[in-house]
Amino acid sequence: MPTGYTNIIEDGATFEQFIKRCARAFTPLISMKDAPMDAEIPEKLEPSDYHANALKKSVEEFEELVSLTTSEIVKRRNEHYEKMGEERARYSRERKELKRKYEAMLEQVKAWEPDEKVLPLKKFAIKQLIASMDCDCSEYDYETEKLSADKWFAQQKKNILDDIEYHRKKYDEEVERTGQRNEWLEVLRRSLNE
Repeated sequence: MPTGYTNIIEDGATFEQFIKRCARAFTPLISMKDAPMDAEIPEKLEPSDYHANALKKSVEEFEELVSLTTSEIVKRRNEHYEKMGEERARYSRERKELKRKYEAMLEQVKAWEPDEKVLPLKKFAIKQLIASMDCDCSEYDYETEKLSADKWFAQQKKNILDDIEYHRKKYDEEVERTGQRNEWLEVLRRSLNE
C-alpha cells in the first residue's frame, strides 16, 4: 500500500518530485505540515509572524499603559482586581461542579459488582477518580494582595516589558531558524540539479 509520499510514483512521478515530497518530512519544511501533499515547496520560506505580531501588540500595550493618567491607572487597577475576583469565583464554581461529577462517578464505580476477573479494573477506576479529585478539585485559598496604584502600574509595566523582550528574542530565533531552513532548501535544490 503506498504512503502519502510514495503514492505519486504510480502516477509517474519523477525522481525530483518524489524527493521533494519526501523532503516535507524533514524539519526545514515543518511549516508545510498542514499544506496539501501536492503543494509546491516555495523558493524561500518566510519566518512565522506570530512573535512579530505579539511584539507589536505588546509595544502598543506598553505605549497605552505609559500614557495613562493617574486616575486612569487607579481605574485600570480596580478593574484588574475586579476581574481577578470574578475569575476566582468562576474557577471555584467549576472545581465544585467537577468534584460533584467525580463523586457521582465514584459512587457508581463503588456500587459496581463486577466479575472477579475484572475486579482490578474497578480498583484502578477508583484510584483514577480519587487521584483526579485530589488534583483537579482542590480549592486554592489565595487572595492576592491588592497593590497600590503605583505598585500595580510598575508591575504591569514590568510584565509588558518582559513580554516585549520575550517576543523580540523569539522572533530573532525564528528568523535565524528560517535562514537555516532556506540554506537547507538551497542545498536540496543544488543536489537535485547535479
